[in-house]
Amino acid sequence: MTGIDALNLALRIPAFLFEGPQMRLDIAAARELDLKAGDVIKGVIEFDGDVARFVLEFNGKPVKLLLRGSHFTAGKAAFSILAVDANDVSLKPIAAAPAPVPGAKPHFISDSLAAMSLALRPQDLAAVARFMLPVNLDGLAQRAELTGSLMPFMRQRLNTRDLTPAALKVAFEASGLWAEAKLAARQMLNQGDFKVALWRLLERASDGGGANFGGFDEIKSALCALESAQIQAVQAQAQGELLLNMVIPFDNGNPLQLSLQRGAVTDSQPSPPFVINAYSNDDVLGEIWLKSIIEEQGELEIIMWAKNKATASTAAMVSGVLTAQLSEFGLNLRKISIINGARSETVFLPPEVGQMVNIQI
Repeated sequence: MTGIDALNLALRIPAFLFEGPQMRLDIAAARELDLKAGDVIKGVIEFDGDVARFVLEFNGKPVKLLLRGSHFTAGKAAFSILAVDANDVSLKPIAAAPAPVPGAKPHFISDSLAAMSLALRPQDLAAVARFMLPVNLDGLAQRAELTGSLMPFMRQRLNTRDLTPAALKVAFEASGLWAEAKLAARQMLNQGDFKVALWRLLERASDGGGANFGGFDEIKSALCALESAQIQAVQAQAQGELLLNMVIPFDNGNPLQLSLQRGAVTDSQPSPPFVINAYSNDDVLGEIWLKSIIEEQGELEIIMWAKNKATASTAAMVSGVLTAQLSEFGLNLRKISIINGARSETVFLPPEVGQMVNIQI
């Protein structure tokens, strides 16, 4: 099971948590217990003074493992193994914490409250895009305490000069939408997965002072926006629709905001089209919006908005090349419309005279 079906499965699992601390075990524990990414371990958290230990049974004997992180609560707990690297093991709680002592602050919010909050949150891919700006990521990666958490993700960023279907597929799978789904299916997580990077960064931020940690708000905003996209994807699937919102990073340019949509199958529309909306704000080309409509049997229509006049003119000149390239993938570009102007955020209005180039293929 992969893709949106696996995501839906993960979100139906009662133990799934959208928020909560990430924790770590020493690498020695992983080697002793042969822990791997995707494994689930259950046991009890206990304290020896201020030191937290996770106690589980292994080969009929209790094994005490030192926990690092924050916001621990004594009692039964279960963790999912996010990743095992050269130094330690990343964990994430998959069971709600025990009922707190009266007057104590709860450590986790419930799954239903977390999901409801994220479902009602306005879609904000811009928060993810801001986080993925090369200048922002490069700045974070220069901080010694964050380098290890960020580099697997940064190494997988695309390059505009070397775009291939295989590279795009890797970027799609590492967008962060599928992290919990893969864990639920006991599949190995891509170490460059965006959500894994955010989990690790938040843990480092917690170790470094929480909200007072430089960049904490940006990391948290990006994570909330990503989890909101996950919730919306599942809500759409429940109605027989497809809605995948993600951001694709580049190492030599600004990120691409991407939305894949498809309506539900109905009697009046037995084969609804796929609609792909994309947005980028390039330092040279300016702001560009693309809307691609893919009909049955590979019929394709593209509408492009570009605020930069030179960008719009160049796009019109190379439309023939694009037609040939798309035909190699079985797509017939029936029509392309190029508009020199910004895309309306509400209702599409016809452009002013001289702004639009309508190319019939």
